Order: sequence, then C-alpha cells, then structure tokens
Amino acid sequence: QKESYSPEETTADYMLKDMMQRMNSQQTDSQNRVSLLPEGVQMNYSVEEDVLVVNFNSQYSSMSRARELLVRAGVVKTFLQVP
Repeated sequence: QKESYSPEETTADYMLKDMMQRMNSQQTDSQNRVSLLPEGVQMNYSVEEDVLVVNFNSQYSSMSRARELLVRAGVVKTFLQVP
C-alpha cells in the first residue's frame, strides 16, 4: 500500500528537506512497513545548477545488490514528486 504525502508547503526546498528527513528517520510505521533505508544508511543532498545530487554514507555499500536497487528506485520515485 502506498503512503500518501501531503506536504505543509509545496515549495521544492521544503519538500526536499521534508522528504529527506522522512527517509533518513528509519522508523517503522503503525502498519509495520519497513523503512526505505536500512539501519545505518543515511543520505544527504545538494542542488547544483537545478540538478538534485543525492549522496549516501559509507554504509550504503554494505547493502545487498537487491536492497540497493530497491533503495535507489524508492529514492528516485520519492524525489520525482518534487515540482
């Protein structure tokens, strides 16, 4: 089941910060869904000439290939919601 997202503000800056914070929180929700990022994996971002650059910490490289693929797909799908 998809999680709906209704930001308090619809500016790109606010949405990027909010989404990043939510993904980095690594908490399970009331329906026991698994966090997008495995424990220990954190990410940050910067915007360079209208391009979103996402960086992960070193724990990213310890994920299995399957989990890495799912994480990348989830991050891309999440950030594509930003106007």
